[in-house]
Amino acid sequence: DLYRILASQSSTSVTVNCSTLSEVLTYNLDTAGSWQEFTTPDKSFCSITSDKPLLVMQFALGNNEDGIGDPFMMMITPVEQYSNNYVFNVLPEFEINYITLYVTPEDFQPESIFVDDTNLENSTWVAVYYSSADICGYITSTSLLPGEHQLYHADVSSQIGVSAYGFNAFNSYGYPGGLQLEPVQLAIISFSQSEFTVLENEEFARVKLVRSGDISREAVVLIGSDPYKGDAAARSDYMPIIEILTFLPEELTKRVDVVINDDTNVEFDESFFLYLVSGEGVHLSPFQRAKVVIRNDDGKITLTPRYGSEIGGTPIIVTGDKITASAEDNVTCVFDGIETDGFVTKDGQVLCVSPEMRRTGRVPFKLHIEGEKNMFNGISIFRSVPHERAAGVSIETNPLITSGDMVRLRWSKEAILPTERHDRYTINVALGEYDENSAKWVYTELAKDMPNTGYIEIAVPERSPKADNDSGSPVVFQIGVSESSTETQIRKRGIFRNIIKNVIRGITFVTKVYILVKYPKTEVIRRAACELWGLAESREASLQILSELPPCPCTVSEINGNIFKQESIASVIFHPDSDKCFRQRMPSTTAGQQCCYDEDGDIIVGQDSGGTIDFVAPKDFKTTIGHFFVDVVPHIFCCTPLLLSKCEKYYEFRPSDDCSRTRPQRPAFARGRSSPGNTGWIAVHIQRSWRIHSY
Repeated sequence: DLYRILASQSSTSVTVNCSTLSEVLTYNLDTAGSWQEFTTPDKSFCSITSDKPLLVMQFALGNNEDGIGDPFMMMITPVEQYSNNYVFNVLPEFEINYITLYVTPEDFQPESIFVDDTNLENSTWVAVYYSSADICGYITSTSLLPGEHQLYHADVSSQIGVSAYGFNAFNSYGYPGGLQLEPVQLAIISFSQSEFTVLENEEFARVKLVRSGDISREAVVLIGSDPYKGDAAARSDYMPIIEILTFLPEELTKRVDVVINDDTNVEFDESFFLYLVSGEGVHLSPFQRAKVVIRNDDGKITLTPRYGSEIGGTPIIVTGDKITASAEDNVTCVFDGIETDGFVTKDGQVLCVSPEMRRTGRVPFKLHIEGEKNMFNGISIFRSVPHERAAGVSIETNPLITSGDMVRLRWSKEAILPTERHDRYTINVALGEYDENSAKWVYTELAKDMPNTGYIEIAVPERSPKADNDSGSPVVFQIGVSESSTETQIRKRGIFRNIIKNVIRGITFVTKVYILVKYPKTEVIRRAACELWGLAESREASLQILSELPPCPCTVSEINGNIFKQESIASVIFHPDSDKCFRQRMPSTTAGQQCCYDEDGDIIVGQDSGGTIDFVAPKDFKTTIGHFFVDVVPHIFCCTPLLLSKCEKYYEFRPSDDCSRTRPQRPAFARGRSSPGNTGWIAVHIQRSWRIHSY
């Protein structure tokens, strides 16, 4: 799309900075009413900064450029003119109607934002950035039926923005859903950034305020601390403030010092919030609130690595300036309340091994060291990640393996035990099979006390179906670590040696999940299994799920990387005629979408290489297991080479998306061509005096 910026005053300096442009554009608009134009490519966000107010308009270019609709013009609403609630109409004579909402970080509370009394907590929100570090806002888009609608934020002090737009083949419209008609020729005061950081022992948090816009007169603003937000305690961790500040004419900055109280408690980083209240003739933008983070300086430690698999077994070196430990000290590592033994290496570093986690995400980590002459407590954050992202062993095989196959496992021999000689330890190899009845992994030892070479070739054990409908099971290969017999003999006897052995025994490196195929005895049984599965399925339920998932683009070039990610070799196994397959990234529901494309980049629909919906999308280690039993096993029954005639039944209940729902959904303040879910956004901020962001 094309954007035009129009000066309201003479000698207006403008800077345009887009993530997709190789250089920053600068303009000088000499007279009031002079203007400049620029265009934005797809998938970009831009900022426009000026020292005086601007009017910013967007021009959708219509059918010749975008493939749908007539051209239209729309005003970009400044963030400063967002409102708390709107009533607007979606026009009935257009086939495609959307609204896009945008909200600043300070007001981002999806559970409190409602469209027609339905909150948007489960909507897909996309963060948009000022820079790589500062988020300037969040957006989401949704389709609406024609008629009157209401949008509001339940927090009456919060603001949101909205634009409505729609298309026919040769018509289009777009307009802001509303705005506050606030004057913009004001003194504009804000925090210089959205977050300030201070060490606990620094005495003061130095907070900077900046002024732009009208600087010719005095401007008054109130700054205060919010006792109800943040986990830092007023008077204990910091001294609360409430202060009136007066900017003199031409004064551009002020600094406020907030007293920070030091202590010797070992605790996590804490934060509190500051807010501004405008006086007469003052507008607040873009940072009306700021977060102050107090970094704890007591017992600070560093984890290497900082993340590990949710199923545990990751060796972690813990370091810190204040850690002084010896081999005789008792070391306890606590991951989210789960205690494990640790030990001190010969060079004085602490080694912990992550246990099986109860969840993914950020988990608190605590270290406790106790000895005759030493006591230390430290805290940090460990990230438990889905196993698929942290598997430490690569395997040279297809996702489908069968009994008797030879597989080659590779791992990093240097990572077996950090800071210690990796050749001192031997390797054990096991096959883990998921037992559906007990919901546990059952391990079978395949090799023991092998040298740590980083490579092994091993045979998959024979496995027969337990029943006629037993088509296979999820499996992993596990690399375990143990001390060599020679090393054990030279270790100290007693408790210390036992702790070392327990820690080392906990270190495991596990492959991603593979499928061990155990084919039913005859083709007849497999045909029957496919038919029985079909009887238990519902075509209507499948189509309903399909309608709720994001549609597949018609060509691979239109794939939105924020929504879909490309699959690996699995697509070759289950979709043999496809060139590329993409699966939905982290769907918000249990189900997920899959799209497959041929060598020309066109979508494939239906058997036996088209994408299919997943009733259970493989988002993490646990859902991968559910995906196997709910989606993969029926595929094996119905779509194996001998039964391709039955593959039609599988696609009846796991249908392909045919891209018919994919239309050029391009909001009136966004990019050029786009697809549903691939929306763009431009928000305008006054900060010397305007900013535009497009994504």
